[in-house]
Amino acid sequence: MRIGKLHSEESLQIAFPFEGEGGAKRRMRAFSCALLKLQNRKGTDKTVENDRIVCFTGHRVIPQTKHAALKRRLRQEILHQIESGATHFRAGGALGFDTMAAQTVLELREQYPFIRLELVLPCPSQPDRWQAQDVAVYEEIRAQADEVRYVSGHYFTGVLQLRNRKLVENAAVCIGYLTDSHTHSGGTAYTVLQALSGGAEFINLAE
Repeated sequence: MRIGKLHSEESLQIAFPFEGEGGAKRRMRAFSCALLKLQNRKGTDKTVENDRIVCFTGHRVIPQTKHAALKRRLRQEILHQIESGATHFRAGGALGFDTMAAQTVLELREQYPFIRLELVLPCPSQPDRWQAQDVAVYEEIRAQADEVRYVSGHYFTGVLQLRNRKLVENAAVCIGYLTDSHTHSGGTAYTVLQALSGGAEFINLAE
């Protein structure tokens, strides 16, 4: 049996069986249990400031057949967070779920002008290799954001992980799109663990 490991910076190691019949379901259950343990361990450490921040993390590729339903669920969850007192939303500026989340916050800001969107970006060169239409959307979101913060002035190995850590810093809630096929590795899984390690609640819209 091959074992995949998911790491946080606190040397948390979670092993998942991911081969054989039912491996994906077992992996997702194991990951869910690990997340619950982290929430139970860290959930009481929130400060008053934490209750004001909601961050987003998710995959860059979203199946077209799931796009509309995910957008509806995301909008509903953001509305729920606003009604619960959240005013500060953070997105990482990546393609896919990050873009959808930022656009949804901006749409809702027209109805709730007191909410704000902060972009936490890795470096100015982030969209350099993107397609032109994706760059145009990125620049439109960046222009409308209430705050834009780069974690580095240039690209280096590890800058995306640094961005992910800054993204979840002091967050009370992390809204994500994490599918069972990505629970053992990847930037979204890493970000979720970082958020939970800091005491945030994780809401997975992929479930």
